[in-house]
Amino acid sequence: MLTACAAGAVPLGILITKGQTMQAYIEAFKLLQEAVPDGFSGNTYPAIFLTDQSQAEINAIRYVWPKSQNLLCIFHVAQAVWRWLWESSHNIPKEQRPFLMRSFQRIMYARTKQEAADEFQKFYAASSLFENWQKYLLDYWQIREQWCLAWRDEKCRGHHTNNFSEVAVRIFKDIVLTRVKAYNVITLVNFICTVLENYYCHRLRKFANNRMPSARYLFESMWKKTQYLQEGDVKMKGDYEYIVPGEQNGEYMVNLQIGVCSCPSGMFGSFCKHQCAVYRFFEKASRNFPPLSVTDRYKIAKLALGDAVPGIEFYSSFLSEEQEIIVPNSSLNEVLAEHETNSMSCENDIPVQQEGLTLLRREKLNIIHELINQNDEAFGSSLSGLNNFIMKLKAVKSVGRWETFLH
Repeated sequence: MLTACAAGAVPLGILITKGQTMQAYIEAFKLLQEAVPDGFSGNTYPAIFLTDQSQAEINAIRYVWPKSQNLLCIFHVAQAVWRWLWESSHNIPKEQRPFLMRSFQRIMYARTKQEAADEFQKFYAASSLFENWQKYLLDYWQIREQWCLAWRDEKCRGHHTNNFSEVAVRIFKDIVLTRVKAYNVITLVNFICTVLENYYCHRLRKFANNRMPSARYLFESMWKKTQYLQEGDVKMKGDYEYIVPGEQNGEYMVNLQIGVCSCPSGMFGSFCKHQCAVYRFFEKASRNFPPLSVTDRYKIAKLALGDAVPGIEFYSSFLSEEQEIIVPNSSLNEVLAEHETNSMSCENDIPVQQEGLTLLRREKLNIIHELINQNDEAFGSSLSGLNNFIMKLKAVKSVGRWETFLH
């Protein structure tokens, strides 16, 4: 059982079963309940399960956690439909298979419930030549709340597949078991408590030490997409609501308190360029903002190290060059308020420090120029060497390349 966090997916629990039967799953889930009776933020049950189409697993979840909502991975749903269409016993002509698949996808990705119903009625009538397909489509329509995106909301936080689980299984097989099956239960428990535990702790610490740039890449990508907006284009409607113009036409509503946007991407709780635009002009972030702040890294470090975690200042930069991203109603911000108050006295010194850094860089550049001239006078410089040096300098087109060149 996995959940998404700032550093990717982390396991909430690992269940070792004899087989993939409903009864085996029920016994495993009950043991998890006994181990963590007040888990899942005190609700005692997860709000959402995202699974593939394992009926035994789904039935066991409904039996143990009847209040939880079960959703299907849309990747596995589409994969199952495509396999059904290509099954020779179903007698679907090859030229019709792509059309029927696209029809199913139009229902799956419909933005509203009415749109999904209209698409279903249209394509159900259009496929009257294939009664077996109509029955198959009707069976899926009976459980549309589990796979059709029109029935999902911001609670999904943009996660519509269980790809995290696929990756976790591969990690377990490759890193923990090293692709060997001959392990008994005792050995499995030992490996889970040692090798797998160390792997996830190492990965979480890697994120806490700012060695995973994926969140920064996502933020930079969204920031570039907001360049069409100018000062004053984004309007504040309420304490947490903003109206952001679309790039081509229309406008979108952003609610920072719950972390959603009315655009197709943001309506499911994903981070989008419209939420990034609000941060750009108002310096306010939503709950699903990319984890870039010191606070985010400290939380992940505490998850990995527990009580042995260093203070939050350990994960701060030597110079406070970045502004802290503040999320509305964030409980951790309140917990760390004392730390922020203590660090206020240092913020006034930043301009002086920046000026000192500029002078220091100029001094270092002058030293580099002098050393180049001294070496040229002492040893001489070949024309080919100078041309090669010039070509390397001209190849620098970004900050990253320049830093690589310097190092």
